[in-house]
Amino acid sequence: MEELFADMPEIRFAYLFGSAAEGTETPLSDVDVAVYLEKEANTFEKHLQIHHTLAKRLKKDVDLVVLNNVRNFNLLDAILRHGIVVVDRDPDLRFSFEVEAQHRILGYRAFKRAVHGQD
Repeated sequence: MEELFADMPEIRFAYLFGSAAEGTETPLSDVDVAVYLEKEANTFEKHLQIHHTLAKRLKKDVDLVVLNNVRNFNLLDAILRHGIVVVDRDPDLRFSFEVEAQHRILGYRAFKRAVHGQD
């Protein structure tokens, strides 16, 4: 799958997640892709360009998540737990991102338990 991203150097790392990663996709399934972009490339126009390019190459609907901007901790947790790394151009950056994200997710869960008594 890395060849899909060969001409997109602004993507530092990417995950395939959802039904495609779990092996449960159907002909009607979209493809869930999460990408982490270089700071300069984190623009709405670049998001649209990547989305369009992937959908065209895969010939499927694509649900693109830009990890730089994710604030949904449940989604982030699902990507990190069940996603498959398909691009890893900067392993140190990816590791740092994953550690920081897990820290934020754990903090969020502790807050929810304290406030609502739930996970």
